[in-house]
Amino acid sequence: MLATVTLDFDPTVRFLGTSVRLETLALAAVVLLVLVVAAIGAGRMPAGSDDRHLRRDDLLLISLGAIPGAVVGGRLGYVLIHFDYYRDNPNSITDPTSGSSELTLALVFGTIAGIAVARLLDAPLARWLH
Repeated sequence: MLATVTLDFDPTVRFLGTSVRLETLALAAVVLLVLVVAAIGAGRMPAGSDDRHLRRDDLLLISLGAIPGAVVGGRLGYVLIHFDYYRDNPNSITDPTSGSSELTLALVFGTIAGIAVARLLDAPLARWLH
């Protein structure tokens, strides 16, 4: 005899007429937790060989600067995976309601954008990447 577990609940939260999926809220909470832990670590890390500390405000700016690169890279990766569809429907490439995003190029482009922001801030790049 087989047993079955059935989950019967709505996986969304409704707030002010907008619904948000629970996994989206969980992902946002994890990203916030990672940023808080990284900020605590940056504040406690001793200065490097160039006598420069890792600054918490640099962490915030680098993280926010990486987001557009990750969004563009994720969408580009998805378009490349489903190139046959987007070749026939090029207007759907920039339509956020069509398709999704992909993780590999999102990670690559997000890292490149974060590096660009760190260079603009003259942050110790090797220490941030470490």
